[in-house]
Amino acid sequence: MIHIIMVAFNNPEQTVTRWRRDVLPGVLHTGLPYGVTVVDNSEKHSPLLADTFGEDYLWQEGKNLYYGGAINLAVPRLPSDLVIYACTNHGYMIDKSWVSDILAPLQNDPQVGAAGFLMGSNSPGGVAHDCKAPWIKDKFYFTHPDGTGHVPPHIQGGVFAARTDLMLKFPYPPDVMHSYTDHILTWEMLRAGYKCVSVPSILSLWRRCAEPHELKGVKYLHDQSINCTRVE
Repeated sequence: MIHIIMVAFNNPEQTVTRWRRDVLPGVLHTGLPYGVTVVDNSEKHSPLLADTFGEDYLWQEGKNLYYGGAINLAVPRLPSDLVIYACTNHGYMIDKSWVSDILAPLQNDPQVGAAGFLMGSNSPGGVAHDCKAPWIKDKFYFTHPDGTGHVPPHIQGGVFAARTDLMLKFPYPPDVMHSYTDHILTWEMLRAGYKCVSVPSILSLWRRCAEPHELKGVKYLHDQSINCTRVE
């Protein structure tokens, strides 16, 4: 089963749009069984989300669990093989086969732990400094076969698919509940011997808009579209 996870924060209308317009059509296109969990970090309960998702709507009584905490809460809620996370603030389905595309690497290769869009990473030292978590620098030191150090790219956190068992094995740590969560999850999987792969039809960017030349072949776009001339 596929478990779709979304995290709402003072954006009930956007969350419903993301589900109905951008995610659900792709999930239905796969023909696979699915479930959904919406964790709401908002100050106020949302009647709209409660009506839309029923018992799958988890309002946190006004507490903000942030990205990592909300996903940690959601993952074990439903028995599943694979998790798909989709940001509720940004995202746009261009072709409904995007879900099949993002799942394919995991379905075809048991050594793939996560799939989405790979992008350049801050160094483990930089992440350790920003998160005030010194342990990160030593834990995630990667080397090439010749012994030289390198920084692996990470699966950008706006939209991704991952193995449920690995999400359970590597919950987001208390030190990293929001920024750099995508770095930590990727690096944990790489350290455990799994691969994290880019899917050509998925484009997930951080704090910028996609350029026209980047959109060729893209079926799902996550970027700062609310701040672009392109309108969701």
